[in-house]
Amino acid sequence: MVGRKRGRIINIASVSGTHGIPGQVAYGASKHGMIGMADVLAQELQPFGIKVTTICPGAIDTPLWNAENNPYPDDAERMIKSEEVAELIEFMLSRPDSTIYKRVIFFPDCEWH
Repeated sequence: MVGRKRGRIINIASVSGTHGIPGQVAYGASKHGMIGMADVLAQELQPFGIKVTTICPGAIDTPLWNAENNPYPDDAERMIKSEEVAELIEFMLSRPDSTIYKRVIFFPDCEWH
């Protein structure tokens, strides 16, 4: 990317990295750290034409959420589907090099962050 003077790096963090969520101390700390790292990386790579984006989704329908050990506190049918995240990444990669998506925060409409 540096040699070509262009490219995009897309990180997947979490809405938990944008503000604290009770019960998620370690997870939230790791996602805050990831967002901070991406912000610094973006500044370091800007002279090389490389864009850095951090996606911060709310609940995604993955095995992390399960009724036995970690039940989703709302309607599980409303969680974000992994395909939706993939489509968002595809969209961002299709944008002109002149467009920067620094941070994208999105979540199910049954949550509020």
